[in-house]
Amino acid sequence: MTRVCEALGLARSNVHVRAHRSESWVDGRTQRTPGTDEQLLTDIREQIAALPSYGYRRACALVNRQRARVGAARVNPKRAYRVMASSGLLLPRAPRRRQSSRPHEGSVPIGSRTADPAGLRRRTRFPDRRQSPPVISSLHAGGWM
Repeated sequence: MTRVCEALGLARSNVHVRAHRSESWVDGRTQRTPGTDEQLLTDIREQIAALPSYGYRRACALVNRQRARVGAARVNPKRAYRVMASSGLLLPRAPRRRQSSRPHEGSVPIGSRTADPAGLRRRTRFPDRRQSPPVISSLHAGGWM
């Protein structure tokens, strides 16, 4: 079987699955018939009537939610986009954001600030000693230790 599949350019797994299918198997894609675009358009208009600022993604999600309650087939978002575009229901595209006045060239300057970028180490009067928390330093000053 390996040599036959190689000669025909087929995957062995696909040939194996097809050879071992039951006689009653039916491809589920052949039985469905999509509704008309007019029906989808009325469903979309019904969903976005409350708030016409919904885009095609949210309108499609609302239509699919409604269809799931009824048990109908889902709508492809690409189809919803096509139908909304042909009927002029799409929102205008959002304006592009302005470019920053401080572009990043890809290099980071190396200096004294990069050693401790978040300022995690406290600055002390005595850099060679570790600074104690305020409670312990007050205990030292009081003469307890």
